[in-house]
Amino acid sequence: MGTLDIIDIIISHGPSGVSRLRLIPGLLPSEEADWTFSKLLAELPWSQKTNLRVTGEAYEEPRLTCWWLPCWYGEVPYTYARSTMDTNAQWHLLLVTLHSAVEKASDHRFNSLLCNLQNSKHSIVWHSDDEATLVTQPIIASFSLGDKRAFSLRKQPPPV
Repeated sequence: MGTLDIIDIIISHGPSGVSRLRLIPGLLPSEEADWTFSKLLAELPWSQKTNLRVTGEAYEEPRLTCWWLPCWYGEVPYTYARSTMDTNAQWHLLLVTLHSAVEKASDHRFNSLLCNLQNSKHSIVWHSDDEATLVTQPIIASFSLGDKRAFSLRKQPPPV
């Protein structure tokens, strides 16, 4: 891997500090990224998770997730939408490789990984990665393989 062009963008300044986006295009060469995507697509246990709304009504998440073991790869259990994923130390070898590449390129340590599979029918709604089981000021890495997609960010409104 040669020198990477890193793009740093400050999104906002707030009471908890500076929110920034660091974009690292070309972390994997195109052919390697395509091969990695097809291997993970074939070898990870993708499924569509069902959650309960506050009203008690069941709904399917609008994406495929590697939810059940070995899907949440982390040091601590992870809870969102009233569901908890236990830790799993059995990382797929390609996920270990991607995790290491992201840590090296970003100069940050990441303690977990969740895999989502999206296409034109799948999405992730606006959310905050601020679950109590994680840290108070998390650094989130998003690694995208496959087709190009929109990755939108927005500043959180101040608490009322």
